[in-house]
Order: sequence, then structure tokens, then C-alpha cells
Amino acid sequence: MITPIAYPFLHAHWPQVAELTASVLDLDRRFADYRAAHPELRAEFRLWADVLDQLIELEYDDETHRALRCAWWRAVEDCLGQDGTRQWLWSVVSGFCALRANHPAFANAGDSSHGYEETRLDRMGVLLEMQQRLSRNLLSTPELYDYPATPDLFEQLFACTLAGLPTNRMGYYDETPPNSSDNHLALFRQVVSGVLHFDDNGIWLPQGGGIGLPVQPGRSLHAIEHQRRLLIDGVRANGAEVGAISTFCRQWPDSAPYELLSWQMDDWPPAMLPLRETLFELLLLDPQTRSLHWLSDEIEPELSTRICGYRAYLHVLRQLGTALHDATLGSEELQNLLAPFARNNLLDPGWTRDQAEEASAIAELASYPPRVLHLLVEKAGWSGDGAQRALLPALGKAQLLDISHRCRELMIDAPADEPRGDVAVLRSTLQALPSEDWALLSNAMLSKELAGLTAALRGDDSSAIEKSALKKHAHLAIMSLGLLPLPAEQQEALCQQRYLQLKELHQLASKYGAERCANQREAVQIGLANLAANAGFSSLGALEWAMESRQGEELQAFFAPQAIGDYQAHIRLAGDDSGIVIVNAKGKTLATPPAAIKKDPDWLALKDAWDTLKEQRRRFRAVLDEHLVRQTRFSGEQLDAARAHPVLYDLISKLVWVDDAGHCGLYQLGQLSGLDDFHDIEGNLRLAHPLEWMSDGTLAAWQQHAVALQLLQPIQQIFRALYVPTPAELESGTVSQRYAHRWVKTRIAAGIFRQRGWRPSGDSGDAEHHRPLGEGYSANIDFDCDAHYFTEVDTLQTTGVTFRQDSQDVPLASVPPILFSEAMRDLDLMIARSLVNDTEEFTSGETLAARHALLQALTPALGGERLRLDERHAHVTGRLANYRVNLASAHIHIEPGAYLCVIPDWSQAQGKLRLPFEDSDIRTAEIISKIVMLLDDDRIRDESILRQIRMQVAPA
Repeated sequence: MITPIAYPFLHAHWPQVAELTASVLDLDRRFADYRAAHPELRAEFRLWADVLDQLIELEYDDETHRALRCAWWRAVEDCLGQDGTRQWLWSVVSGFCALRANHPAFANAGDSSHGYEETRLDRMGVLLEMQQRLSRNLLSTPELYDYPATPDLFEQLFACTLAGLPTNRMGYYDETPPNSSDNHLALFRQVVSGVLHFDDNGIWLPQGGGIGLPVQPGRSLHAIEHQRRLLIDGVRANGAEVGAISTFCRQWPDSAPYELLSWQMDDWPPAMLPLRETLFELLLLDPQTRSLHWLSDEIEPELSTRICGYRAYLHVLRQLGTALHDATLGSEELQNLLAPFARNNLLDPGWTRDQAEEASAIAELASYPPRVLHLLVEKAGWSGDGAQRALLPALGKAQLLDISHRCRELMIDAPADEPRGDVAVLRSTLQALPSEDWALLSNAMLSKELAGLTAALRGDDSSAIEKSALKKHAHLAIMSLGLLPLPAEQQEALCQQRYLQLKELHQLASKYGAERCANQREAVQIGLANLAANAGFSSLGALEWAMESRQGEELQAFFAPQAIGDYQAHIRLAGDDSGIVIVNAKGKTLATPPAAIKKDPDWLALKDAWDTLKEQRRRFRAVLDEHLVRQTRFSGEQLDAARAHPVLYDLISKLVWVDDAGHCGLYQLGQLSGLDDFHDIEGNLRLAHPLEWMSDGTLAAWQQHAVALQLLQPIQQIFRALYVPTPAELESGTVSQRYAHRWVKTRIAAGIFRQRGWRPSGDSGDAEHHRPLGEGYSANIDFDCDAHYFTEVDTLQTTGVTFRQDSQDVPLASVPPILFSEAMRDLDLMIARSLVNDTEEFTSGETLAARHALLQALTPALGGERLRLDERHAHVTGRLANYRVNLASAHIHIEPGAYLCVIPDWSQAQGKLRLPFEDSDIRTAEIISKIVMLLDDDRIRDESILRQIRMQVAPA
């Protein structure tokens, strides 16, 4: 991009700062040491590239490098002074493209790209790359460097963005709280004036002057929303003349802050009321594309996506004129009249505090035919509070407004992770409702599903609902099962019975195809959540914990030794050694049950109890994994209740939890055992996700801690593979091509999809699959498919992966990191296991990183200094030879390069070390077993392996 900004400060001081950086980072010594350690690397660029990889680790919060990071900025400050350092950092942020322009390693990098060509790297290329990284991170994460925070970080970055200047990929989206600082208002004034001011080093000048660059508002959703937020902050503070703001809005209508129309009239600054008229005018000029966005719940007065009051609402109806009173128009024709205005909530107004306006609207609406008012109730939707406040009184049925609110507030048709209300209070009201009012409520004001569920709540035809759920597996009936009345005298027994019925329906769903299986299991979860509310539990988790704990209490007796014939037997929980322990009269533990007790009723009861516990354990491992994905919150009381159940407590005590105060640790008798100390629990708890540790630099510490404790986690948590968007994905917008163009076996893929909670999108067997992830998000993967359904053909080719929120595609950059990582982890598993060509290796970088981290943590237990890791290999120093094990394929090469054929045997490793989680993929197990074998290669007895080794190490 051609810009009048020349960056003289940057060019003048670069040679000095470059050498200063080289000195602080000890670059020349690092290079010399690395060259001496790797004589096999002849290409100098390769050496520089590897040294750069080492230096990039400085970006992470690692105490080993913290002193170097602090020394770097202090050295720059000693050289340039405090103001000069700030000027230098900002110049690097916006002027790095100019600084690197003449270096060949960056010749093909665009204005917004920070990539480099390894084959052209040299000393100066490394310094350039490190300079931009250190400067960027110093400004964005000053706490890692003990550097003073920059108070106007957002304003500087946003000004560069709006002027079309580079920002070195520094994000400003997380730095935008509602703001009324002087610089924030100065930026607002410059934006509405149409000109932004910078000095010749690319630093934005709040006071004006310098070089004026025209405002270029962004077109992306994020950019538009942040432009609107800036304008809203300025309006709230009366930061500019209303005429200038209105002129800007007319010039850039996409950036106009229509969200202000959701304010109540008395929330507006009086001087800004003309802007309200401008916004109404612009919105109504193009109602099908201009809309109110959800920006933040931190802004006061509160914003929403509904226009406050009835001005626009009645304006639309008046525009339609006499057509709405035309009795000859059919329902479809009326629908077509209203359709253009239904978009963007124009027919769903927000409520108003102005009672006179509401009363006037009711009076005007009462003049319309009832069929039009009924249709408007439908158009407003079941959450259309503002419209219903006027429409229902106009119909003479104001009492239904409160009842509809109470029905919706129960959330009995919402996903299971949404909280429910008190169902008992509403039941009698619904039962007393006249049939005409019930018809209006259920047909026009509630969704079909919610109407069916409220019918169950009324007690309508309970026996038919139960039969439909248990015999026909009808999904609405399954959801309704949890709402059927629970008479007080039978509540505990009926609750347990329906809980077990719903759990059985969950298991029975596996006999159906992918879509129906997913739908039935979702219905079961909703039914369970409804049962929890109906029985008075605070959440589904509380119900599950109570019901399972009750079963655990019933099974406690089986953990104490009991006489069965001439033997003593009991259940023991001890990790891998869990099971039924049988001891004979001489005190000897038997490996198998003797024939004498196999038909004994006490033995059969003990065996059934063990089978029940195993099934509970299997079920709760899956439940805990889903709670990790969805970041479900639990109370301390819920976890404490699990102590009564030996299996549940055994599971939760091996996982790392985090409370509302941010304390992180293993759950131990009501406390969190962290890396260094115990913490009392504050607030609720959720399972910690390793992405959090990767962000704060403690991931390796937790991994080492798990190995030191010989922790055996029931699910992969601490050593979970982590996935983050690549630069290419972030630049691509909404579609990831990470797993595109892979041919997979559909039946294997379908099984993995079903297991991991993915379901076909649309009609039965649709090739596209999606997984709900929580927070309104879902992940979606499509296939190049001309078949009628997914498994009609044996193989299909993958296409792109997208993420949606409320059914709308969203930029990959805006997807919550945990949800992105978990969806990509599922798809990685699907591709790896269902790839058509079994000889083709597919191992993602994330899987390699997870294996590398696992081996790094296990190195002391495996071989210490005799095991060395690089990015793709484990280097093993054996007693007969040296070896290289590929972390992707598990192939072995005898150094320097001869292939060694070995059949994997995981049992060799089991006696030597203990993995910190229960489930390991086959390839990881194979790699570890081979490393264990090669470390003790002098003990190998397989002659075919020994012969291969001797051929390579024998003297020439």
C-alpha cells in the first residue's frame, strides 16, 4: 500500500536497535552454538531458521525467558529513552512493512502478512522478524514484560485500521470496553470529520495536525460493530456536533449506530435527538439490509436489537394502509404484505417506558381486524414482548401476556444445559385456562414444541405421552416424559423410575441411523433436564449426581468383603487393577471365580453390581468429556455429593478444575490441589481446559505435574491435543480448508460422528454434518456428495469446515477458542481413522504436538538423557545403536538412515511406565512401546530384529 508516511524514526534507529536486540538475545552465540551442535546442517538459512524457532519461544510466558524479555525493552529504553521507546514500538507496529521491504526473506509478504521465506533467512532476517514480534507482544501483553500498559492501545490500533494502515496483526477487538476517555472522544471526533491525523512515523495524533488520511470504514462484521461502538460512545458523551455525526452516518450508512434506536427516549442526550431522526430515516430507507447488531451488554444505557417503542412499528402498518383492512385478502396475501418488514425486527418492537405511547399504540391497533392482530402476534415471534404488550390488550386478552412469559421462562424446550424454572407453579394456571385462550397461547404465542410440552405440563393425556415415549420413541413425548406430574407420595420413586427410563432411551437410540440417533439422544437430554426441574433439582447435573449417587449408596455394601461359600469377595477400585477381588480360605487372591460360586446368588449380585459400576463409569467418562467441551459449571455441593459414589469421586478427583476465582487444581475433599498449593473453592467450578494453560504458559508444568503424581486421568485433559486457527484460516474468513479434499470411508466416519455427537444437517442422511458446541455455536463439515444420503456410497471427499452461531456463518477468528479446538479435534480423529488409503499417513500438527508433549513429560521415566526429541522425531540412544522414531508414522530408522522393521508390542511399555490418561491412540502406544524396546535394545530376543541392527552397526 502506498502511504505518505515515511517512518524516518524507524529507518534512522533500526541499525542501532537491531544490534542492541542481537546483543540482548545473544544471537551470534546462539547461532554459533547451534552450528557446532548440528554439523549435518550445511545450509546457513536452515541454521538461522532453527535459531529463529528457538527465539520465537520468547513470545510465551515462560519464566526461563522472562528476564531476557524485560532486558530487551529496558535496553531499548536506555538507548532511546521512555518516549523514544514508545515511538519506536508504534513505528514498528504500523511501519514494519516499510522496514522489511528490501529484505529478500520478506519479498513475497503482503502488507498484512508476516510470513517469511526460510530459504532466504539470514542474521538480519531473524532480527527483523524478532523485532516485529517483540514490539507487538510488548504492546499487547505488557504484563509479560513488566512494561507499563498503554492506555490508548485501542485508539491507536483502531485509528490505523480506519486509515488503512497496517497494525502488525495486533487485535483491538478485545480492547474495546465502553470508553469516554479524552483520546477515545478525540478519535470519535476525527472519524466523524472524515480525516484521521498521524505523524510521519505512523503514530495517531489525538490533537490533530500532521498528515491527514481519509477515514476508510471497514466492511467486515467486526469492523462495523466496532465502528458503531465508537460512535455510540461518542454520542453518549456528547462528543461532537450532532450535525457532523448525522453527516457521517449518511455517508457511511453501514456504520451508522442503529442500535441507539433501542434506547428509551429519555436515555438520549437532548442535543442528540436529531440524530435519532436521522437513524430512523436511514433504517426505513433500506429495512431489508440495515439492522441493529448485538454489540455488548456492558454499555449503559443498555442496547438491544429491537427498536424501542411503536413508532417504526406503526409506521410500517400505516404504509400498508387500507390493505390490512381488506377482508378479501387471504392469509398468504397478508403474509406477503408484511414480509419485507419482518426482517431486522421491524415487526418486533422493544418495550417502552412511555405508557402514553403504549396506550396510544393499543388504541390504534384495536382498529385493525382480529385476524391481522393474530398474524402480527405470530410475526413478532414467541419472544416478541414489545409487540405482545400492545397486541394482546388490543385483542382483549392481556392476561395471556403474563402466562406466555411464564411458559417461556420455564425453558422446558431449550437445550439441556439451559436452566429450568419452577414447573409446579404454572401447572394449575394452565389447567384452568379457557380452551379459546389456550388455543391462542399454544398456536400463536408458543412454538409447536413448547406448546406440546406445556400440554404435558397441564397433564393432558399422560398415559398416551408415556406410551408414545417408551414404545414409539417419539421425541416430543420423550421430552415431555420429564414433565409429567410427580405426586408427592411417589416423587422419589417416580423420579428414579423416569430417570432410568430416559437413560435407557438414550442407549436404545444407538439402534437407529445417525440422524434419528442424534435427535433421540438430544430429546432424552431435554427430558432429563425437565425431570430435574419437575423434581425440584437445580440442574440436570444435580439430578444426575443425585440419582447416580443414590445408586452408589446402594452399591456401597459390595465394597466390603462378604462371604460367598468358602470365599471372600468384594469390589476394589484401584485404577488399572479395579475389579472383583476373590480370596480363598488360605488368603490367596484368585484370578478367576471358582466354579463353586458362579451360580451363588450373592456372587451374581456382586457381579451385577460390578457391571452396573462399569456402565456408570463408561457413561460418566463420556459425560465429563462433554462437560469439558461445554465448560459446564458445577457447585461445590454437587461435587461433594459425588463422594458417596466411589466411581464418581474416583473420576472427578483425577481431573483438574477451576473455580470462579481462577484457582486451578485437582479436586481433593472439597479443595483444589494446584501446582504448588491447596486452594479453598470460591464460587462454582468447571473443568479446566488446557488451552487456558497454553495461554498462560503453565501447560508444560501441569503435564510434568501429572507425570510426577502418576495421575491416570479418565479422559484426556492435561495431554489433550489442542487446535488453534492458522493464519490462512483467519484470513480466509468463514471457511477452513484444513481437512478439505480427503477421501474418507463413510461408514467409519458415520460411526465416529455418532460417537462424538455430530449429526447430519437437514434431511435424513444429509452429507453435511454438524455438532452443537454450546453458546449457540455449531461446527459444520460438508462433503462433495451427489448421493441421496451419507453412507449410500462407500467413500466421499471432504470439503470445507464452517462455524455457525444461531444458524449464521461466523468468521473463524470469532469462534471461542475452546469450541474451535474441540470441533477440529473431532474432525482430526474422523480423518485419521476413516481415511480411504490406509497406506497414506495423516497425522496433524496438533496430534504431533500432543505426542511430543507427552513424550517430553515422560522422558525422565523413559530414558532421561538417552531420549531426545525434535519436532517430528524421537532420537533414542540404545546400547547397540542409535535410532530415530517418527512421531507421525512410528517408523524406526537406525542412524544414520537404515529402516528397522519392528512389529509393535505395547505390553513391553506397560511395566515400565504409566501413562497419565486411560485412552491412548494406537499410534501413540506403538511409538512408546518401540522407544521402550530400543532403550533396552541389548535385551531384545527377537532374532529378526537383532539381525537388522547388527547389519548396520557391524564394522565395515
